[in-house]
Order: sequence, then C-alpha cells, then structure tokens
Amino acid sequence: LSPVCLGSLRRAASGLSMNAKQWYQRRVHGGSLIFDHGCDTKDQYGSNDCTLNWGETYHVAFQGSIGEDITAGAMFNIEAKVLFKTVNINCAFCGKNCTFTIESKDISIKMPDCPIKAGSEPQTLVNFTLPANDPLPIKVKAEGSGTGTLADGSVLVTGSFEAEVSKLALE
Repeated sequence: LSPVCLGSLRRAASGLSMNAKQWYQRRVHGGSLIFDHGCDTKDQYGSNDCTLNWGETYHVAFQGSIGEDITAGAMFNIEAKVLFKTVNINCAFCGKNCTFTIESKDISIKMPDCPIKAGSEPQTLVNFTLPANDPLPIKVKAEGSGTGTLADGSVLVTGSFEAEVSKLALE
C-alpha cells in the first residue's frame, strides 16, 4: 500500500492536507489542529509533515481557547475546487453527520456531540478512517475557503486553504 504523503502542508482531513497559514480566527484564540499520529512536526497552527496511510483511522483535536460554547445550529461551509470541479460542503459543527460528495464519492463524517464547550481543553473534532486503497490513484490538488458561524449567525472563523494528495513511494 502507498500512504498519502502530505509533505510540509498543514492540517489534513479525509486525505487532503491543508495549508492553514491563511486561516483567520475570530472567536477561536490561539488554536491549532493536532492529529493523533502520522505527523512528524507541529507548530502554532498544528500538525505538519504528515503521512496518512490508507486504511488507518485518525483522530483530529483542536487545542486552543474557544470563547463560547458551540451549540446546535452552528454551521460551517467550505467551497473548494477539487479536480477542476467546485465542491460545496455545508455542515453542522456538532450533533449531526457531515455528509458531502466529491467526484461521485459520498463522504460522511461523524461530528462531535453538541455543545462543544468553551474553554481551553483539547476537543476532539473528528475521527475518520481513510479508505483501504487510494480511490483516486492520481495527484489531487484542492483549494478553497470556508466560514464557520455560531447558531446566532455570527462569524466564528473564516479562512482559506490549499491542499494536495500524492502517493509516497515505499522503498
């Protein structure tokens, strides 16, 4: 099996690594996204130099200070260009599965229970398992932007990202 090589890009999710340097955080202070394994380094933004292996399960946690509870009704949206197509992801931050489609592949990620409590304790955001085999055995690039809002519609976080998935040759 060839693992997914995420190089020095940041913050991977479901096989995409995201360069998170441009994330702008409003009510999330000093936060980072940390993978439980598969990454060689971390900095103030979170895990870096990641290699995520096909068929393995990963747990992603947020470490930082959340100024207020994230409750039912809080949403995030991501608009990304993947393989020359636009993908729109609109999901609840908590309490429901996040379900979307990329290249005719349905993806469903269990989101944490509501509420996500304010504070500075690490919060598990998502657990996911990569497919057993590479579903798209080509180099894939993605870029996009997103916004997260609280239940009252006020902005929690906004940002943009770049992502790439490629195979790592095993020696």
